[in-house]
Amino acid sequence: LRITGIDLNKANIEIAKSERDFNKTDNVQFLVDDAQALMHIPSNSVDVMLNIESAFHYPDKPAFIKEVCRVLKPGGQYLIADILSMRKKREGLMKIWGKPMNHHFWNRKRYEEEFLKSDLVNNYSEDVTQQVMKGWSIYRNWIPKIKMNSFLQNVAFRIFYIINARLNITFLRSRQQYFIFAGYKPVSVYG
Repeated sequence: LRITGIDLNKANIEIAKSERDFNKTDNVQFLVDDAQALMHIPSNSVDVMLNIESAFHYPDKPAFIKEVCRVLKPGGQYLIADILSMRKKREGLMKIWGKPMNHHFWNRKRYEEEFLKSDLVNNYSEDVTQQVMKGWSIYRNWIPKIKMNSFLQNVAFRIFYIINARLNITFLRSRQQYFIFAGYKPVSVYG
C-alpha cells in the first residue's frame, strides 16, 4: 500500500513530511501539486482518490474532476467530501467584498453533471450536514482542553476556534450542505 498526499502549499507538505518521519511511516509520500493539474501523478495510476474539504477552494473544479478521472486506474474509486451551496447566486457577497471569493461552491446537480462529462460513475451521494454539525458541537467541547504557551495565546486560540465553529454551524444550517460523493472510473470505457 502506497499513499500519496498533495497540497499546493509547500509549508503544509513540510509539516506532513515531518509527521511522517516522526511516525516512521515508509509508505507515505507528500508532494507539492495542484489537484486541478496533477503534474506528478501519472495517468491510470491511482487505486483510490480521496479529496476532503478542499474542492470548494478550486477555481477550476471541472479540471479537478477531469484529473480525478485521468489519474484513477480503470475500476479505481474516488470519494469527495465537499461543502455545497444551497443558494442560487452569491451576488450579495460580491457586492460586499467587491471581488470573487476564494470559495467555489457547487450544488449537487453541478457535481453530477461534471461526473457524467468526465466518464466517472457516481454511485453514492449523501448529505451528511447533520452529522458534521454534531461533530462541530463536539469539537467545541475539546477546545478548553488545549493549552497554549501563554494566557493571551490561550484566550485568542479559544475565541478564534469558538467563532470558527459557530460560523460553520450557522452556514451549514442556512446556506450550505456537507456532501459526500463516491464512485469509480468504469473499466469498460478504458479497457
